[in-house]
Amino acid sequence: MEKPRSLAELGGWASVEIGSHTVIRHAYENVLDSCARLACFATALPMETHGPINERQEILAADDLVVFAINARRLIDNTASLARFKSVAIGVGKPGIVSLRRVINILTHHKSMRIVRSRYELKPLPLEVLARSEQEREYL
Repeated sequence: MEKPRSLAELGGWASVEIGSHTVIRHAYENVLDSCARLACFATALPMETHGPINERQEILAADDLVVFAINARRLIDNTASLARFKSVAIGVGKPGIVSLRRVINILTHHKSMRIVRSRYELKPLPLEVLARSEQEREYL
């Protein structure tokens, strides 16, 4: 009896084993690329006029979020245990905690996405306030 062949073998396509170094490296590179592009988008101010450039930036940011989510999930699936992945959460305090798994699933399977960007600016705290908070943290 002949061993069943994979679709890759039947079509003459290259095949890569799941969990291999190649798969992990590819997912890592895609996560890194989308993070870098999203960081540029997040730190750049919106254009003064709303036009095709703003629209294209928002479309690219949405695409990058989806690429990030898909490849982050691939990276996690191929490198971390499921139990460890389930325990990672985002947020502060009980009501605001959302699991990273849920965030990735929402980004991957969304029906619509809106990118909200504003001109809000964070004001850096004076050094004495930062020093005081560091001293308080040491006593906790």
